[in-house]
Amino acid sequence: MKTIFKKEFTVTHRILHWSLGLPMTVLFISGFLRMQWMGRKPIVAVIEQDAPGIMTKEQTMAIANDILNPMWQWHEYAAYIIVFFFLMRIA
Repeated sequence: MKTIFKKEFTVTHRILHWSLGLPMTVLFISGFLRMQWMGRKPIVAVIEQDAPGIMTKEQTMAIANDILNPMWQWHEYAAYIIVFFFLMRIA
């Protein structure tokens, strides 16, 4: 059965579509990891479990922040890319 309406998207629209989809995946994965396994509480718990009484709470939090910062930067970069391509798609 043939369809009455033929929907074809240009190469530009397809590139913009996938340019939004891939950073959204990075955004979702980095956000999910930060909320679950790579959150501050689990990291601090592991550090305190493996090195009890060696470091203060502030030192432990500083280590956790140092571990989380690169992932947060990826999350921010993905958000900037999404905003950029979304504005391009609107234009």
